Amino acid sequence: MQRMMSKIVAVFGLMMLLSACATSNKQMAASGGAPSITTDDLSRHLSFLASDDLQGRDTGSEGLQRAAEYVANELSRLQLKPAGENGTYFQNYRLISRQLTDSTMITIAGSQTASFRFKHDFFPYLQSLHDGRETISGEVAFVGYGITAPEFQYDDFAGIDVKDKIVLALRHEPQTPDTSARFAGAETTRHSYINVKARAAEAAGAKAIIIVNTPNDSGPSYYVEFKQVIDYLAQPLMQLADKQAEEQGQSIRVILADVKLADALLHGSGKSLSQLQTQIDGTITPNSFLFDRQTFSLTIDVKTKPVQASNILGLLEGSDSQLKHEAVVYSAHLDHVGLNASGEIFNGADDDASGSSAVLEIAEAYATSSRKPKRSMLFVWFTGEEKGLLGSEYYAENPVVALNNTVANLNMDMVGRVRQPGDSNPKNAGLAEEQTIYVVGGHQNPELKDINEASARAVGLFCDYRYGDPNHPKRVYYRSDHYNFARHGVPVLFFTTGEHEDYHQITDDIEKIDFRKLQRVAQMAFLTGWQVANQTKRVKPVNVPASN
Repeated sequence: MQRMMSKIVAVFGLMMLLSACATSNKQMAASGGAPSITTDDLSRHLSFLASDDLQGRDTGSEGLQRAAEYVANELSRLQLKPAGENGTYFQNYRLISRQLTDSTMITIAGSQTASFRFKHDFFPYLQSLHDGRETISGEVAFVGYGITAPEFQYDDFAGIDVKDKIVLALRHEPQTPDTSARFAGAETTRHSYINVKARAAEAAGAKAIIIVNTPNDSGPSYYVEFKQVIDYLAQPLMQLADKQAEEQGQSIRVILADVKLADALLHGSGKSLSQLQTQIDGTITPNSFLFDRQTFSLTIDVKTKPVQASNILGLLEGSDSQLKHEAVVYSAHLDHVGLNASGEIFNGADDDASGSSAVLEIAEAYATSSRKPKRSMLFVWFTGEEKGLLGSEYYAENPVVALNNTVANLNMDMVGRVRQPGDSNPKNAGLAEEQTIYVVGGHQNPELKDINEASARAVGLFCDYRYGDPNHPKRVYYRSDHYNFARHGVPVLFFTTGEHEDYHQITDDIEKIDFRKLQRVAQMAFLTGWQVANQTKRVKPVNVPASN
């Protein structure tokens, strides 16, 4: 009885929201009083999806399969058409899981001999490795921050021959709090990214790059954070099976290492990593050199196994015979990162049980509406997102609705948090406040942006576009499933409430979700999709950045 009453109240509330939009867009009010998007239902979905029973919903795990079956059962209850294979809600795809074995090790020989422990002192980036066993050895060069930046007149590789050598580089980039410094002062540029450093070293002829934290990073929290990074990297790397061969390994190997490895290389040289960093930062001048009589050897062993995965898809066919071949796609990712080496569970309540729950409620609003949208609505829960947007990559190459008939993608990832008043934690500085939602995609499509602005106003939200620039240092444009639509020219909007201290931590639990905020974000996305689906002329595709 109580749930029925909350439904009646929420139906009335959403009807009022639709009416509030009428002055800006009459079609937004014409859904016929779509059934409610309620905090109770959002909580019900999220309580299951973020429960310990699902063991963190890692791609390929039993927990994720249970989550997928839950979503499929909800779609069946709503009588949405199965849009997967063989009359099911599942679009199956194959992955290859790649993982380093414990025989992986590093040895340094020279003024002293030292061995370093895999997963404790270093971890190679699996993306840079080939399958099987190999040994990489050679002389070592220090190359400062490992940066080639012509626009800043700075090159750590100038004047030093690193061909066929292993290079040691500091994380980050030369920087001071002075924003007039040659680099961006306290901010970072793209040259601080590990993949950019690797490309610079590869262009200079190096066969491996070791990246170590700067001494200034080595405070009390350093080893806690270093262990967290290592635990994250220690998860198996997954790749689409049909792309494994073409994506396997760069010509340069990339290793993240503890500062003790740099100390061993510098032993007996009269130099310290701290002194080298201070000199480079103080002068913004490279200080690269070859190590005297030091050799480095890395033994790698990569094992593989096949993994089965599935996206979950439900379709609501459009009511207009001329427009129903076109579709608006709502998406979220159902997977998270599973367990760590200690067996602790990463429940991923915000990331992305929040978005998955919101899309379920949006699907219910459409499915039970007295009026149907003119264009079709496709609801997709991707998997493999945490492994590199793999599920959406597979979908984009095997779409249920042709991409040239996909009018827009509305993607929801981490949409359930609010920055609390007085929160001074720097890790929460990027969290949106109660009335704010971050929106990515508006820069590329002003028409879609305007539609969403009207929807946001109707539910009392303010749209913040600070992360919409593809060149923003946080690279948010590239970091969720909308990107695999955008790179094919499909108009996208990506909604998020931002990163926080619980991002990819075991503390991302349901207790921290703001369900009223989540409800409003879902209502906004519903209204935007309703308008896009019903206007006579489709939102125009636009040219967007296609590479990261």
